[in-house]
Amino acid sequence: MVGVKQYLDSLARFGSKPGLLRMTKALALLGNPQDRLKVIHVAGTNGKGSTCAMLASVLQAAGYRTGLYTSPHLVRFNERIRIDGQCITDGEIEEYGRRVIEVAKAVATADDPMTFFEVTTLLAFEYLAAKEVDVAIVETGLGGRLDATNIGDCLVSVITHIAWDHGEVLGDSLAKIAREKAGIIRPRRPVIVGPQDDGVLAVIGQEAAAKGSPLIHVSREVLPEYQLLDSGMELSWQDGFTIRLPLQGVYQVANCALAKAVISVVGDLGLPVPEGALRQGLERVSWPGRMEVIRTSPTIVLDGAHNLDGAHSLKRTLDQRWPKLPIVYLFGLTGKKPVADMVQALIRPGVSFVVTEVGHSRTPAVPMQTIADVCQGQGVDVYLAQEPKTALTTALEILPPGGLLCVCGSLYLVGAVKELLGNLDPDPGNGRRNTSR
Repeated sequence: MVGVKQYLDSLARFGSKPGLLRMTKALALLGNPQDRLKVIHVAGTNGKGSTCAMLASVLQAAGYRTGLYTSPHLVRFNERIRIDGQCITDGEIEEYGRRVIEVAKAVATADDPMTFFEVTTLLAFEYLAAKEVDVAIVETGLGGRLDATNIGDCLVSVITHIAWDHGEVLGDSLAKIAREKAGIIRPRRPVIVGPQDDGVLAVIGQEAAAKGSPLIHVSREVLPEYQLLDSGMELSWQDGFTIRLPLQGVYQVANCALAKAVISVVGDLGLPVPEGALRQGLERVSWPGRMEVIRTSPTIVLDGAHNLDGAHSLKRTLDQRWPKLPIVYLFGLTGKKPVADMVQALIRPGVSFVVTEVGHSRTPAVPMQTIADVCQGQGVDVYLAQEPKTALTTALEILPPGGLLCVCGSLYLVGAVKELLGNLDPDPGNGRRNTSR
């Protein structure tokens, strides 16, 4: 009998298919488990996962049984679905996935099969509802309006920074992309929005007004001041609230401010959080693969930076934290990306690139020669390696003494390198634990 993970992998060939009809039918057959969840729904281009991780950490610190559904995973599928920081186990995937697969097959037709992400989302809703979590933080996959997660009600909608990505699916302008992301806003439910360009904010504001939804904007002007620390940052708000955030990326300042604003709102919606729990949760948060320093001798940093906005954010952090170190980028891309712009965004004097290919049947890799040609055209030293293991060896060989190796461009690549270095989640989904009520 084919296992649940194997069945899910077999759906990868169907790619991404925006639309809610398949999900609506399948969830109805499951008894609409999403309706038994208190959902905080998070969309955006960059920062979704980090914001979700912060919210989950804070709510868990406040004593709530907290579910978390994010994508993609870095190394193990189990990472996508968690309760109180613990991954769903392989046994639980089989237990809850069998029923989900039956429903997915009942809904699918030869011309309209369900996708990997849709069935994974069904599994997440079914599992988190069965485990009776107090709150579920749910990250969108692609877009928002037609995303498989955009079913049912939510306590609050959250929109992180919106930038250009997946334009071939979401639209050929930031306004169109913003409108798709704003599709998660629910009538008369609050929407909390991170720093945005004026045009993007206007689109979100129109959508919120049309639905009678209160809008709270965390603007750049109200972001906390930050001071870099060896193991993160110290953040200080104007109201006197100060924390030590154990995340390295300076882009996390905006994500943290957004998470804090969300917590202040959900307190009026039945999920009060004491200030001590807010501080404890933020100071304990972990989100691998985003400006993660996994080695210090030599310094090896992992950061997904899978689009142009992410590349600019990564470069700002590198310039602030390690302004003088020579950098070797271990680099690979998937999907349709602005290769030349991303390479240009990462360049500073003395950098080199080791380019490899790593992707998935759902998201093919950009050919490494395409990236290499761009690097050469911009006068950057570039080395080619057919797969991540060889690329890692090459990057370490050419890394100057005291230099920094930065793995970026694709979360698939980040996950592959984490696995090669043995830097894995301590609970990859095979541990035994009690998640019953």
